[in-house]
Amino acid sequence: MPSTDKRTGAAVMVYNDKAYIVSGTNNGVVVNEMWVYTPANDSWEQKRSITNVSTDTYDDAYTTVTRSNAVAFVMGTKGYLATGINGSYTNNTWEYNFADDTWTEKTRFERAERSDAVAFVLGGRAFVALGKNSTYYYDNLEEFKPNDTYSAND
Repeated sequence: MPSTDKRTGAAVMVYNDKAYIVSGTNNGVVVNEMWVYTPANDSWEQKRSITNVSTDTYDDAYTTVTRSNAVAFVMGTKGYLATGINGSYTNNTWEYNFADDTWTEKTRFERAERSDAVAFVLGGRAFVALGKNSTYYYDNLEEFKPNDTYSAND
């Protein structure tokens, strides 16, 4: 990867035979880069930053996209980044539009905030499992519907 920022705790989404690597930390600092790797021609392309760094308005709300030790997954034609650590444990969720390289905040993960979880999609349904918060380790598996309206009773 051509980035000068080495990183740990990054997340990856695979879409249309390309790997999208996003966020993570470099020596304790959260990275705001996103890169896509295309194995067909062994090439890397840097995507837009995931913080508000441009003079355009598309990224004005990008205040909580960056994080480390998050989960990432693809449902349909969108990518999702959820859970992880951004100064503290977080459960907010962002949806990535592969077509125009933009992010939109979605319904947060309604279960306990966590890092180091895993996520997968089966039959068009997303699941988040395991993870930890401080010294507590989770052993649950939860279906996650980032496009549903938040309900405090869920």
